[in-house]
Amino acid sequence: MIVSILADMAVLLIVLIFFFLTRDEAAVSSIDHSPKRRLNYIVIVIVVGLLLLQFSVVVDGAHYDYRFLLYVFSIKYIGPRVTLPSIFIISIFRFLWSVNQAAINSFIYGMILIATLFFVYRFLEKRINDFGQLIILSLYTLFVGAFINLVVYGNFFKDHQIYLVLIISSSAMIIAFLWIIHQIRSIKEKSEFDYLTGLKNNRRFYLDLSRLKNESTYHLSMIDIDFFKSINDQFGHLTGDEVLKAIAKIFMSYRSDKVRFYRTGGEEFTMIIENYNDEQANELMASVLTSVAAIDYDLIDKNGQPVAITISIGISNLINIEEARSAIHRADLNLYKAKAAGRNRIIFD
Repeated sequence: MIVSILADMAVLLIVLIFFFLTRDEAAVSSIDHSPKRRLNYIVIVIVVGLLLLQFSVVVDGAHYDYRFLLYVFSIKYIGPRVTLPSIFIISIFRFLWSVNQAAINSFIYGMILIATLFFVYRFLEKRINDFGQLIILSLYTLFVGAFINLVVYGNFFKDHQIYLVLIISSSAMIIAFLWIIHQIRSIKEKSEFDYLTGLKNNRRFYLDLSRLKNESTYHLSMIDIDFFKSINDQFGHLTGDEVLKAIAKIFMSYRSDKVRFYRTGGEEFTMIIENYNDEQANELMASVLTSVAAIDYDLIDKNGQPVAITISIGISNLINIEEARSAIHRADLNLYKAKAAGRNRIIFD
């Protein structure tokens, strides 16, 4: 029994981490996966479900395994369009092991979960945290199995020792999984932020760009610090870093759910502005431009004159997200036009 439990847990943990790493976080409630991705997930869930059956613990002809936990994680992280068909197919495949009462019970169990599991999850989703959701869902799926035992065998706690093992081990699995994904998220978040400025980086810019929805309107801004190379040449790269941090601090003061800044190169920055009209976007960027120019950077050139730091900005509209590449190109062209026109200005197409 111990070998079967350990095999189940190892298979399940590997697959759960794979689900988390490959799922489309941009999908709403994980239900908007592409048909191809959804089919791939269904195949994986079915294969894993059958593996869990293969390593199941058999007590008096009944099979006990971790399919219930597979279904719980799948409904939360992959969605109903993957989980519910998978449960049905696995329930049918169960008859390949043997056509007996245990197989019939497994089929009934699957049908009850198909009818109820998603609704239970949706009820819990906005009321408690991830840990609470997973624990309650796992207890619910085990309760369904116990209820079937009551109906079929007249004994609600048939093989209660097995249920106790499943509850304890599944709780440990949930804790281990959430700890692992917390570490993964922490590493992932660090990889998406620029260490020097604290702004999101180029990788995060393109990731966020891919998640934009056509229901909103956007503006893209390309920003470049004027004559930044000469600052590094005159005062050194450490001073250049301090200038970058000071400007990033200004950007952060404008940051909101609708206004996002990214450091996409050495002295280059990008903005995504959501649901602003042209006039509002232009006013926002004008304010940013003025704020950067107003900073006292405490830099004195070789002639004893204070050095002013300014930025140039190019802006473009992004109405259709399929045209994002074109919008980036237009904003970039506008940035070069701003520099060619004398810098410290905005060009908006």
